[in-house]
Amino acid sequence: MNYTGGLCLDGMDSIPQNYKDYIYMGKNVIIKTGTILAGDGFGYNLDLSHKEHGHGIQIKDNVHIGSLCTIDRGRWRDTIIGENTKIDNMVHIAHNCIIGENCIIGVGVKILGSVEIGNDTSIWANTVIHQGVKIGNNCVIGANSYLRKDVKDGQMWYGVPAKKKRNK
Repeated sequence: MNYTGGLCLDGMDSIPQNYKDYIYMGKNVIIKTGTILAGDGFGYNLDLSHKEHGHGIQIKDNVHIGSLCTIDRGRWRDTIIGENTKIDNMVHIAHNCIIGENCIIGVGVKILGSVEIGNDTSIWANTVIHQGVKIGNNCVIGANSYLRKDVKDGQMWYGVPAKKKRNK
């Protein structure tokens, strides 16, 4: 693939043809200024050659994405943003991530590669979610946390490193 980088939709009425294989966008999606969609994820081989990111991104219906966000396309599966999810400004969502429905993601959150987040989960400002972590449904991850362990349904975690505080 002849790929030059992600796409910023500022001022565009539709997705350009050369990105249609990599970006699916549902109905009633809001994407604010400066957000970059479907850029290659940060992946390198031991010889420092770049790993191909041949999958895309899916943004489901009624999603809001704030300004200056980045959503990387997947390397071995699509990156998916679930229906009715709301994402604040300056959020990074890495390759292969799956974010469920009705989630809230606060300002400055960094979601590293291959993270899976269930439905109805809130992740508050400036949190970092370590690669490969799985977060269940109906969870809360508190502001300024660093989460490196899986979280079961209905739990609240926060801190550095994040620890389970209680069931929601």
